[in-house]
Amino acid sequence: MTPVIEGFTLGFAYAAPIGAQNVYVIQSAAGGPLRMSVRVALAVTAMDITLALACLYGLGAVLGWFPWLSSAMTVVGCVYLLWIGVNLARSRTEQDVDGKTGRDVTHSYAWSRVAVAAFTLTWFNPQAILDGTLLLGGFRAQLGDGEVLLFIIGMAAASAMWFHALIALVGSCRSRFGPGAMMWINRVCGAALCALGLRLGLGLL
Repeated sequence: MTPVIEGFTLGFAYAAPIGAQNVYVIQSAAGGPLRMSVRVALAVTAMDITLALACLYGLGAVLGWFPWLSSAMTVVGCVYLLWIGVNLARSRTEQDVDGKTGRDVTHSYAWSRVAVAAFTLTWFNPQAILDGTLLLGGFRAQLGDGEVLLFIIGMAAASAMWFHALIALVGSCRSRFGPGAMMWINRVCGAALCALGLRLGLGLL
């Protein structure tokens, strides 16, 4: 199996289970304009690739050397997940100016907000870093110097395909969503983020 195929296969296995990222992408595709949900997918993909690179080169070992850093990241991640989860669950149905409500919500998907959300949801989860290190570290040891770049290209392609596929899938069903359905989508996504935040916080106990 070539390094590109190995990276592509492992990239799916790495990107798919990171719940907070997936919830963020799904909610943006269901509740925001297409151009903004694509922006979210691009930002999450970029953060996912940077985290994969860090795990590939042993960032998990750094957290092992500095337990306080892992705890600090966990606290920040837990609080942030709970904050956005509660706000999302309480939010009203919103669409862009071309949608049913006529309310402009593009400000919610400004590059700065999207970047901060994508970074926090991706990086402030030490368990994801440790799991990623275990998953990717073994492959790094098996690759030659000339194969690492090909492996990374495969992983990046898988990450981009996964998150944009979520956008396409949810977006294709979006026209069927009424205000009531959107309200429940927001509540379910908010509850999922709160559950992830609580699970992250319980890891400190």
